[in-house]
Amino acid sequence: MPLQGVWTADDGKIPPWRGDYHHDTNTQLSYQAYLKADRLAEGEVFFGLFMEFKTSF
Repeated sequence: MPLQGVWTADDGKIPPWRGDYHHDTNTQLSYQAYLKADRLAEGEVFFGLFMEFKTSF
């Protein structure tokens, strides 16, 4: 079942938008303040997510 749960009528198939992740400006803006606030632990979490996806692609 996709992350959207029962709202995606896909019958076990990949949704039309392929269910992929998009890291656009909205994602970047929500995390950019960690550098200015010197909260590097939060940045490591965000960067770690990208490193996990790197092996998939």
